Amino acid sequence: MSGASIIPPGSTLGVLGGGQLGRMLAQAAARLGYHLHVYEPAGRSPAGEVAAREYAHAWDDAEALAEFARGCAAVTYEFENVPVAPLRAIEGLTHLRPHWAVLQTCQNRWREKSWLREQGFPHVAYAEVAADGDLAGVLARFGRPCVVKTADFGYDGKGQLKVTDEASAQRALAAFAG
Repeated sequence: MSGASIIPPGSTLGVLGGGQLGRMLAQAAARLGYHLHVYEPAGRSPAGEVAAREYAHAWDDAEALAEFARGCAAVTYEFENVPVAPLRAIEGLTHLRPHWAVLQTCQNRWREKSWLREQGFPHVAYAEVAADGDLAGVLARFGRPCVVKTADFGYDGKGQLKVTDEASAQRALAAFAG
């Protein structure tokens, strides 16, 4: 769906993911007079405990996703590791904010840094190293201290290691091997 619109109190909002941020969103939405539906494959989630409804279906369950989306005036996601495919599947059924392309960019640090560079935003120097690539060579080129990060599934400091000396470089090589 396109275009901006006001979503009046009493409407149902949807959130993909059922963690603590979804829980806080459900509580805030209720205080403002909204209902919140949660889509969380694991079910019995923190957000689902306080939501008006929880959908406990797989991310690739097209029928359940469509039912969820059609029941919501707008849908968002509560964490950065929601798969992009479900967002693509529901984008024409309800208002989806932010757009799935934003999530797809931000889910991968390489895509994110590349987007920042392409848009002219300042950023720190970085290099991509494939799983079987030459991390030691990149560390030698960049110097220390530096931070080695996974491209995917990192958040809140997870998936990254500060490298200050040879011992921490070896820990990074071992931690991110493969």
